[in-house]
Amino acid sequence: MKKLFKLFITFIPLIILILMSGYFTKKSWDEYQSKKLFSSTLENIKILHAYESAIVDESLCMLLPNNNSQTIADICKKRTQKSATIKKTLNTHNQNLKKWIDEIELFKANSLKYNVSDFQKLVGKESLISTATSYLQGIDYPKYNVEVTSLLDTYGSLLNVLYATNLENFLLTYYLSHTTPISTSNIIFWDKIIENSNPIDFKHMKSISSLKNELINISQKPAVQKNLDQIDDMRIHILTNFKTRNKDKVNWIQILAKKAKILKQQSSLISQALYQKIEKDIETALLYLIFYISILFLSMIALFYAYKSYKENALQDTSLNKFLHQIKVLDSQNNTEVSSLENILKDAKRKENIFPHIYAYFKRLNERCHSAEEEAKSKSNFLSTLSHEIRTPLNGIIGFSKLLKDIGVTQDQEEFLSLIEGSSKNLIAIVNDVLDLSKINADKMEIENVSFNIVETVESTVATFTQQAVQKDIELGVFIDPFLSHYFLGDATKLSQILTNLISNAVKFTNPYGKVNIFVQCIRHTKDDAEIKFAVSDDGIGLSQEQIKNIFNPFTQASKSTSNKYGGTGLGLTISRKMVELMGGKLEVKSQVDKGANFYFTLKLTKDQDKIFEAYPNFENLSVGLALPVKSIKRQLDTNLKLYLEHLGANFSIYYYEDLFADDVYVALPDIMIFDHHYARLSGELDQCASLDCKTVILTDGSLHSRINPNRHHFDDIIFTPMSLHKCIRILTVTHKQDIETYSQPSKTLENVASFTGLHALVADDNLINRKLINIILEKIGLRVTLASDGLEALKKYQEDRSYDIIFMDIQMPIMDGVKATQSIVTYEKENDLPHIPIIALTANVATGDKEYYLAEGMDDYATKPLEIHIIKSLISKHCGVSLTSDNKEK
Repeated sequence: MKKLFKLFITFIPLIILILMSGYFTKKSWDEYQSKKLFSSTLENIKILHAYESAIVDESLCMLLPNNNSQTIADICKKRTQKSATIKKTLNTHNQNLKKWIDEIELFKANSLKYNVSDFQKLVGKESLISTATSYLQGIDYPKYNVEVTSLLDTYGSLLNVLYATNLENFLLTYYLSHTTPISTSNIIFWDKIIENSNPIDFKHMKSISSLKNELINISQKPAVQKNLDQIDDMRIHILTNFKTRNKDKVNWIQILAKKAKILKQQSSLISQALYQKIEKDIETALLYLIFYISILFLSMIALFYAYKSYKENALQDTSLNKFLHQIKVLDSQNNTEVSSLENILKDAKRKENIFPHIYAYFKRLNERCHSAEEEAKSKSNFLSTLSHEIRTPLNGIIGFSKLLKDIGVTQDQEEFLSLIEGSSKNLIAIVNDVLDLSKINADKMEIENVSFNIVETVESTVATFTQQAVQKDIELGVFIDPFLSHYFLGDATKLSQILTNLISNAVKFTNPYGKVNIFVQCIRHTKDDAEIKFAVSDDGIGLSQEQIKNIFNPFTQASKSTSNKYGGTGLGLTISRKMVELMGGKLEVKSQVDKGANFYFTLKLTKDQDKIFEAYPNFENLSVGLALPVKSIKRQLDTNLKLYLEHLGANFSIYYYEDLFADDVYVALPDIMIFDHHYARLSGELDQCASLDCKTVILTDGSLHSRINPNRHHFDDIIFTPMSLHKCIRILTVTHKQDIETYSQPSKTLENVASFTGLHALVADDNLINRKLINIILEKIGLRVTLASDGLEALKKYQEDRSYDIIFMDIQMPIMDGVKATQSIVTYEKENDLPHIPIIALTANVATGDKEYYLAEGMDDYATKPLEIHIIKSLISKHCGVSLTSDNKEK
């Protein structure tokens, strides 16, 4: 036994030592090679960034009006040559950079392809991350210490700031060179660019103190601060002085060039520090490699001698084996000797050694418990931050959509704005569900039971997929049972989310030129409730029976190839089935491979007896025709149109082009003739269709609408598909358009809003768009408004002018947040014995307990973003002692 133990403690450790030294030799070799490679990677990053900047400059030059200017032509030529030179350098590196070069050159291609009015689409990226930074993040570089990692992160952040600065220069130089107003979408995207172009705070950088101090000193130079102030002033000036902004182009380019020069100086310092550190690390890695090779060589020599010793003691090993065999024989021959031997073996195992293992397990369990708690806190903080970041831009989207309705829009524009509002509100509702993630995991998802219009819910949900369907040339149709009651009690948000998941999948898995149809049918109804079947069918790739068995499981798609081709998490159907079950139904599917799929469920909903829907008009004296090019066309869209029109009392017939446009055939025309733009795409065909001696209506979509020239193609109305019962009413009223106004009931956001004339409000919000929105809202309802961009500025303005009647305070702001500003104002009031001015919290934070916290910190009330006008008016009325008349209240 002692010999075996001796062999074990000499032979096994040597093998382990050889394996470990071999492992570390391989690892040190890989590390040496990776650091050598990473050194060249840094060079690639510098060149990629230079190429990206050159492409942005070249693209801008292409879009600027040259006005036959030789100077501009020379500048553009130099920029093109510079881009070509840098690209040639990139190609000579031969580092598989084609992907990144293509990504950079996509910007140039988009500049020629897309209009600058949708700058985010032109940029071609959801996130404002430099291609050089993306390349850096995609490199499996060596794991450095905190200092070097911080340098790399800071370097990437600086490249992102430079990239955002270049984009801002592109956007504003373009608009400064043109007379075109900056579009709303570009203002929103500009705000995102500004946020990403803000200078980096190097104080939190974990790096070499001398380098850190040098970077901070550069940032804190008066000239740098002055440059940043000039940029902020110029941004505001450009936004508010459209008519004179062409004069500001040179100033804008100069001050932004100074900022870019400062950023390049800082990035150069960091890259130099990285090069020095990496070269030093390469030397260190080489020393480690030599060390581990030496250990490996010595270990192999030691193993050879150990093996030799083992062979010399082979006889003793044989005797030991015989001894072990004898122990087995003693098991049946001498129980006493066996018992004695067991005791010896037990002593040899040293039971006390097990206690450190038990302690280690408990210690590990405790660490995991703490880790789980920290993870839960991090998840909660992440969800809270996610909610805030989503709600902040949505506040602008919803608010300005409502304001757009008030400045006078067409029916189509009002419909589109309503879709924007509805989609935004659905997103907010989904974010609220995400915030309650713990309830979802614990099967505690709550189903609301509030009144909603089922027709509006379904139609607005379907309408959000119109553009996707158009892009794939998919026929998208929706048929809602015209006998169905409109108002029910239930969860409209969950219903919309279910349909959204099903329609999204149908469009995604249907090939171009396919069909997707949505059906809502009343199966059974009584005075109090109704059973309604919802179905989404398509003629896409379909499902096999094996796939149907697993399709509702979490994180499951039909197959791996499906996931790779179409993407997605595989959660949509799982969540949808759970929601349907909580609403009292069951989501089911019928499908065959390559023959499409039909997802359907039935819900029993209670009717809202408090709301009565006005009966549809009757058009029994009208005749309506649908013109088709050939008789072989059989579409569900046409069937839906026929059912809707006949339900409204109209006489419906189908006409064919060969009869309508034949010179020798007389056709009795209906009162209204409907044409489908898909079958009359050419201008000459549109001329022919609009020339009929009857009222003409054309059905179109977003991609074809631009081909209609109102000055040439005199249709009586243009309707966007998919069709609905309300759109059919609109078609039938083209014969007496005055009925359209009496039937439609548009709601205005700011009707009779001048309710609070004479009141003065102070608004603090760091977001320029949100400040502009609430400023417009408050001024519309009669208030005089003073704006502040942070809490400290609000405090100073309050101390300088105490004529304010109410204060609206954002929570998350730089310099001084809303809570600290509120505390300072309340303290100032108490110290100077001043009357209290009500302070209203305006925030995108909606976590449980937020309202109670803000009230405890001194605020008087609380409103969440997106802002609702009736809530703002109610808060002003409540805290300023002004009563609202019935004329001024929101409907």
